[in-house]
Amino acid sequence: MKTKFNKMMFAFVASFALMVSTVSATVVNVQTFAGSWGSEVSWTLDDASGTTVLSSGTYSSGSTYDSWVDLADPECFTLNCVDSWGDGWNGATVTIIDSLSGATMYVLGTGFTTGSTYTENFCYHGFLDVLTQLLVTMIL
Repeated sequence: MKTKFNKMMFAFVASFALMVSTVSATVVNVQTFAGSWGSEVSWTLDDASGTTVLSSGTYSSGSTYDSWVDLADPECFTLNCVDSWGDGWNGATVTIIDSLSGATMYVLGTGFTTGSTYTENFCYHGFLDVLTQLLVTMIL
């Protein structure tokens, strides 16, 4: 029974995704956790052409900050991370969250453990990424 329901739900959601896939941008929450040394953390989020679509603010250690941006989709992006002290982000992260579903799409910066700069790339496919997350959750 569960398998039949999952197949029917998949067909419904896939059909809906095809209708919505003409949308050219998706609003996402770019959530920054400042880590142990928030005052050292900064970043820019650049699109494939190198244009900055969002940049960090000033952070306090251990705090979480939310910013929203309309990401073109499908599109690839680069998160350029900077640590002003030069010892990595000390637990700071940037999380890309779909604003409609609340699904976490990417957690970035976790590998920035040493040095002054770190770059991380990701590709966002808008609703298709959200659909994938929902289907994985539904099946598991």
